[in-house]
Amino acid sequence: MAITASVNGNFSILDTLNNTGPQLVFQFIQNNGLTDYSYLRGYQVPTSPTVITFPFGVGQVQALYVRNVGAANSLNVIWTPQGGGSNPVITLTPGGMLLFLEPDLTKGISALSLQSVSTSTNADLVIAG
Repeated sequence: MAITASVNGNFSILDTLNNTGPQLVFQFIQNNGLTDYSYLRGYQVPTSPTVITFPFGVGQVQALYVRNVGAANSLNVIWTPQGGGSNPVITLTPGGMLLFLEPDLTKGISALSLQSVSTSTNADLVIAG
């Protein structure tokens, strides 16, 4: 299997009082040479740290999308960068999302865990490497 992960579109912020703000246009950022991916929709995340298993044959993640789709509970994202130590990266409140894309195939995320802050919550994930 040959996988390509890409991001395109735009990100904008608008000050409605002054009608100003930046708009960033993504110039088709992509990752070639990936071997597999997985898509987990509505994945139930418990309050204990839960290791996310990478797709078969994937040693590190080059592309990651995590969104907290739960209604009330926050979600901790913890990862280990290639060659580094485990780090709590961010706490996503309901509706919050994280997007990661590393084009250098020698870098990336070598381990990933999710943990709900209070009672369990749900998340959508896309993992490619």
